[in-house]
Amino acid sequence: MYEDRLSELNPRFLVYHTSDNESHLYFSIKSEGLLYVRENVSEPFAATINISYEIYTDKDKKVLVDTATNALQDVKTTKENKTIVGRLPLKISKGKNYYLVAQVQDINKKVVASTKIFVDKTNTTNKQFFLIKNANNQVCFDLNFSKEQKISIESKINQVLSVDWQYYQTDQGIAKPPFSDKKYYYIGDSFDSTITQKAVNGLVDLSLFEPGNYLFNVNNKPSFIVSLFEDEFPKVTSHEQMVKPIRYICTNAEYQALVDATDKKAAVEDFWLKIGRSKERAKMLIREFYGRVEFANKYFTSYKEGWKTDRGMLSIVMGPPNSISTSAKGETWVYGTSSNMIMSLTFSFDRLNEGFINDDYQLNRYRSYKDYWYRAVDTWRSGRVYSFN
Repeated sequence: MYEDRLSELNPRFLVYHTSDNESHLYFSIKSEGLLYVRENVSEPFAATINISYEIYTDKDKKVLVDTATNALQDVKTTKENKTIVGRLPLKISKGKNYYLVAQVQDINKKVVASTKIFVDKTNTTNKQFFLIKNANNQVCFDLNFSKEQKISIESKINQVLSVDWQYYQTDQGIAKPPFSDKKYYYIGDSFDSTITQKAVNGLVDLSLFEPGNYLFNVNNKPSFIVSLFEDEFPKVTSHEQMVKPIRYICTNAEYQALVDATDKKAAVEDFWLKIGRSKERAKMLIREFYGRVEFANKYFTSYKEGWKTDRGMLSIVMGPPNSISTSAKGETWVYGTSSNMIMSLTFSFDRLNEGFINDDYQLNRYRSYKDYWYRAVDTWRSGRVYSFN
């Protein structure tokens, strides 16, 4: 489910409601994941893609409402990669909920990628009634930014509304160990400032200059969150950024020394060299550890960076699970094999704040995880990459 397949398809989708009876399914596909071929040397290289969707009234896909398939051909004119963006009309009625399965098929590569989307056309303040674009008028499929931005928010249905942004500057903190009994931190507990606006013809603009979270409230109801993170996010590009995730596998004294160090580069390198005991092994540990950090940022980011979340914490320290099952309420991760529970380890996550925060999952913590956790941490500290298997 969370495979880092840069060479494969990695489509993005979003639903935008434009009227009582119409909506749009927007899609985004990166050209580097497509296979471009030509039948003879006189023709250009081209990729052929099928984009389809199915709409159901229930998550079990028993009652089909609508289905459609559209063929798309993209011709490669330069060696540079690009992003292919488009939209398909959806005939769905206001006041109802649906389950949509969107699919992209690369005909040449014989690869298929699909995504399930819960469509809510009952609550006009939810995110699907708004379309967010950047300063270049491009649709934003991801509301996590790494550079200063000016965005615009459009709503065809909410033409006149009162809007306020609650700005959260405070660091949201990192995940606690899986055996901890610490209270889960929720972004709505306190905010630093408020920006109040009035929509003009269904349009609102916002400039993102300060890192943090911006909670978009419509008529005093939370709708969605926009986040501005560090430069180059989700990548880890500086030694300052490399210090923070080390907190999961170091002592309090070691971490404080890293934070206080004036030369972060030397401090980080010394830490990994100390536990790796050789330059070659230290390089290997760094490559694997921060590869997991970037993986977590890519897949588990919500209102805080993915590496700080519960799922990010586990995927970094313990590695990816062998299997994942999902439901409307959350996810279950299994390390080992589900057919042999005695030799397996299971973690469950509850989905929170589904109405306005994407991918906010809380781990159900138990004391019984303590030995497993310290075994993983000790493995890293002995100069080895930890894997449950």
